[in-house]
Amino acid sequence: MTGFTALVLWVFFSVLLYFSERDNHDEEVASYYRTIPHAMWVTLLNLAGESPLSNYTVVGKVATGIIGLFASGLFGIPIGVLGAGFEELVEEEDDDNQEEEEGGGQQTGGKYFGTGQEHACFCFVNGEGSKIASLFELLSHSLCLITVVIGIVQTVPGWENFLGSIEWIAVIFFTIEYALRLYGAPSDPDFGGEHVDSHTARICFVISFFSFVDLLGIAPFYLALAFPNSWIAANDFYLRLFRIVRLIKLDKYFPSITLIDDVVRLKRKVLTVT
Repeated sequence: MTGFTALVLWVFFSVLLYFSERDNHDEEVASYYRTIPHAMWVTLLNLAGESPLSNYTVVGKVATGIIGLFASGLFGIPIGVLGAGFEELVEEEDDDNQEEEEGGGQQTGGKYFGTGQEHACFCFVNGEGSKIASLFELLSHSLCLITVVIGIVQTVPGWENFLGSIEWIAVIFFTIEYALRLYGAPSDPDFGGEHVDSHTARICFVISFFSFVDLLGIAPFYLALAFPNSWIAANDFYLRLFRIVRLIKLDKYFPSITLIDDVVRLKRKVLTVT
């Protein structure tokens, strides 16, 4: 679980530093960030606590400063506090599981919000209810990973058009997925409710964080087609790389980020002192 979190942070900061440092006036610094694979090596050193370069841009300095906090702050001084927090959470989960077993595992009866069709769409895009739904969700996460990897490879000179046709497939798939999520929003506990109408639930979904991330992955593609000579057309590739944030949704299966958040909340007072 911690390995998954480290992977997401590694790729995220590598992409960020690639954007900020590839045109650095210092040729030596720029050479280390000329492609995302090159940037990943230096970023890995930064996350390990090393700082082999110093002449960064302002954005680069802020990014490496945050990396420094992750490297020495999160995994250094308060490591004992976090370890104790993990132990407490595991004990609490064990107690909760034991209480559920003793209580006979009673459920609430399967109540849901929205219409039957809205609930079906919500379950389908979240991989619930059938094998086809599970395959759909698996395909969504796989396409996200594949397109991010392709985007990284395409930053290498001579590989700019590497598997470009996959992008069309991914955009069509993500568009269908977004439409289904939008339609099923009233049945999502995060947006719908007993006293929330369908229109309000969908508006809440549209302005949510993950909706913005999903739109950032598909909207630039359509805007680039509609306005071929615009700024978006020239930079839509870089905007689509932000699909990496969609990987946070895998927290459903690898609850590393949620677990770390729970531990930090549990030990926030002690961590503030440290």
